[in-house]
Amino acid sequence: MSNSYGDTLGDLFEGIPGIEAWETVFTEAAGLGVSVLYSAGDDGDNFADFGLTAPDYPASDPGITAVGGTTLEVGRHGNALGQYGWSTAKQLLCSSTTTNCGSATTPAGALAWQAGGGGGTSFSYAEPSYQVGVVPDALANRNDAIEGAARVEPDISMDADAQSGLLIGLTQVYPNGTHYGQFKEGGTSLASPLLAGVVADTDQAAKSRHHAVLGFLNPVLYGNYLSHPTAFSDIVPPFSPNATSVIRVDFANTVDNSDGYIVSLRAIDYTGPETYCDGTGNCATRPVTLTAGTGFDSLTGMGTPGPNFVSEFSQF
Repeated sequence: MSNSYGDTLGDLFEGIPGIEAWETVFTEAAGLGVSVLYSAGDDGDNFADFGLTAPDYPASDPGITAVGGTTLEVGRHGNALGQYGWSTAKQLLCSSTTTNCGSATTPAGALAWQAGGGGGTSFSYAEPSYQVGVVPDALANRNDAIEGAARVEPDISMDADAQSGLLIGLTQVYPNGTHYGQFKEGGTSLASPLLAGVVADTDQAAKSRHHAVLGFLNPVLYGNYLSHPTAFSDIVPPFSPNATSVIRVDFANTVDNSDGYIVSLRAIDYTGPETYCDGTGNCATRPVTLTAGTGFDSLTGMGTPGPNFVSEFSQF
């Protein structure tokens, strides 16, 4: 059961009646052997949008599997060349009526955090037993001034960056009429159903071996992360920040080139500063808190399903 929604900052602000209602559903699903997945969110640690650093809910609930985001590097033949943590910053290079920036050398705007997979350390849930020995103490105890070791999400990740996301085709209304057009979609709302498909393949393989379906995933995921690490692909930082920067050229009016183009730089796996400004103009800046790293990390969790994921997990 894949869910592409959540309460932003809900780990802090979701009311007890709502939590109790959801956890009744999660408990019933686990008892019926249903895997419940939730997208981790597309606003990173939420600081740039709200000035607070807290995960979304239900993604932070230890009774479900939280799915974070990556940026997939795709080759010209549709092959995967690499994968990075989805944390993107944008810099406007020019907003022009020509086909490019011409001889302009001064960017039209500063580089600023734009979007990325959600995650972080819970303020509401203690560290579940399945995360002990996998999640680094520095992450589990990030809110130690408030409580002890806590739940950290996401658990696992899939492609979510709209730049490398899913190609969508729709018949739409354009200024020149109604016709078919294609565009890309992303977000952890894509990552969650992508993982659901992988889980369905794993369940099918398990049934062919006369094994039970996976059901509640997390105990199995974390257990196999320790015993069969090759089932996962670890998402680590690129060897150079410039290696994962791309230039985008978009229609200024989002439809055609009649109003020219907008040219921007997108920095992938961004780990620099992010800024929040309130309605009065007061601003605060500090580094992003969700970053990729070796092993379990706060941006991609245990990483992504690796080439051996289905074969390894279908044995249990």
